[in-house]
Amino acid sequence: MGLKSSIIRLTARWVGTEKAHRIIHQVRRLELSAKLAAEHGNRVQHGPFSGMLLPDRSSWMEGDRAAKLLGFYEVELHPAVRSACARLPETVINVGCAEGYYAIGLARLLPNARVFAFDVDVKAQQVCAAAAAANGVADRVRVAGSASCESLAELVRPGSSGLMVMDCEGCEATILDPRRLPELSAYDIIVETHDCFVPRVTEQLMERFRATHEVELIRAGARDPAAVLPHWPESDRWVVVNEARLAGTSWLACWSRVRSAQETRGRGSRQVACGLSAPLPQ
Repeated sequence: MGLKSSIIRLTARWVGTEKAHRIIHQVRRLELSAKLAAEHGNRVQHGPFSGMLLPDRSSWMEGDRAAKLLGFYEVELHPAVRSACARLPETVINVGCAEGYYAIGLARLLPNARVFAFDVDVKAQQVCAAAAAANGVADRVRVAGSASCESLAELVRPGSSGLMVMDCEGCEATILDPRRLPELSAYDIIVETHDCFVPRVTEQLMERFRATHEVELIRAGARDPAAVLPHWPESDRWVVVNEARLAGTSWLACWSRVRSAQETRGRGSRQVACGLSAPLPQ
């Protein structure tokens, strides 16, 4: 028995096989993240945010850094991101921005948009602001702390329209309230829902926005980076894009009917001018 196998067996015996697997998985992800960062200079390689420079630190654990560098992070949302950008939102609000993957990525794709990024974690705010500066969009990205209906009401004003991207660990149940923010009817919304924290919140949000939006349910699916990492062992390819999500992870993409009507009226009178990159290799 080799030294590595002995360490794995002893760790499993000490903390249990499930926890031992998670620990070993996290260690290997850190190694692979460092390898990818060294090879690609911290730049996203594929997907809608291709070319974005990632910050060299995370605001939480490993931060799914390897998946972001490859452009596989939340790959299920790539079609929704492209569709949202094609509608040219003038304002982007990102609640739960973490290091700014979406806030900065969308600021790069939408050079005429103002971006407001919120996160309760001070370290996340600092990293997001640094990422905005590194990508040359700091003049259009404002980073702040916690978001509420009251603070968002200052941005989501009558007559305004835009895009809201949200991942706030269950707070979506409180913030996404059309009764308190009726102007959300003119905003497209992409939100990760957390039924694990707020039971049935996905169903509740679908019902709340059914009257004003076309609501699309997006479920977490499989990831296969074989096309972009053909020479890597299969186990490492799996580790590098595994986001360790709970069973039943899902998102809602809510498309404003107001925005759709505006697009219909304006189609043919303007050109889509956002820098969307090619999709991931098939």
